[in-house]
Amino acid sequence: MNLQIKNIKLLGDKAIWTSVFSLSLFSLLLVYSTEGISDLIRHGFKLFLGIFCMYIVHKIKFKYFSKLGQLSYFISVILLILVFVIGVSVNGASRWLSIAGQQFQPSDIAKIAVLVFMARQISKNRDRINKFSIFFLHVLSPLLLICILVLPNNFSTSALIFINGLVLMFVSKVRFKFLISIFFTAIFTMFSIYFLAK
Repeated sequence: MNLQIKNIKLLGDKAIWTSVFSLSLFSLLLVYSTEGISDLIRHGFKLFLGIFCMYIVHKIKFKYFSKLGQLSYFISVILLILVFVIGVSVNGASRWLSIAGQQFQPSDIAKIAVLVFMARQISKNRDRINKFSIFFLHVLSPLLLICILVLPNNFSTSALIFINGLVLMFVSKVRFKFLISIFFTAIFTMFSIYFLAK
């Protein structure tokens, strides 16, 4: 058992792992203080399962995520287009697809897919995205396409996807002046859509 524990190596960013374990410990204390020991055991099992899955996933080589990111991005674009054609309306909004009796929101897939795809694009074009035209074509336009497809049925989800993409670009050290111009353009566009909708 001790040998198996010694063989566990956490690769990647130590700050991320520290945050994960700190938040997990905090959640255990919070659940115990509010719900009691029975819910604590159930919550602890879910945490263990989640962290175990994180450990397995983080051992997978990045190149596989790169290919998966491409595939999932294009699939999510197709699914978001299908929402306009055969979408199921729930509470007055057509955000759902029904396939084989199962309903789901394609925007949930798009939230993750676009981030993985953008990370791939930034990594692949790192030396070329100092030019705004290259940056727009390879990084910003995939994000805008997803946001535009989600926007008609779910403004808040579209805004959230855009903010996540902006944070990813900031963490990836995209040129700051690009981010500033995108931010102010987004603020102007958001208020324009809000007042036009009213």
